[in-house]
Amino acid sequence: MRSLVLTIFLLSLLSCKSEPVVHYSSDQVHGYWEVFKAKRNKKVTNTLNGAWVKILGNEMMDNFFSNETAYEFKVEGNTITHLTNPQRDFTIEYLTKDTMILSTIHNEFRFDFEFKKVAD
Repeated sequence: MRSLVLTIFLLSLLSCKSEPVVHYSSDQVHGYWEVFKAKRNKKVTNTLNGAWVKILGNEMMDNFFSNETAYEFKVEGNTITHLTNPQRDFTIEYLTKDTMILSTIHNEFRFDFEFKKVAD
């Protein structure tokens, strides 16, 4: 009986598959992006209307966390790391050539940003 339970457990464990991490490049996130929808702790917030992020060359700047100061950034897997002080990690939840959804934690609040690309 024990071996049957152990076999069932192992088979169910092996059949569980996690979603693979998508690997993005800096070229894919390059451009000028404007927020068209933002959430703070899963609630829509209008205080970030008009917010933007510019990712050009090896620098990234925004007008909501970094006060329009350019800092270097890196892209690894599905994470954009903005090398500010302290550094900030954004998870790329979704990305096409004209839409990008990022999430991050700032001051213990979760933020979800939906961006539309305005320019390259």
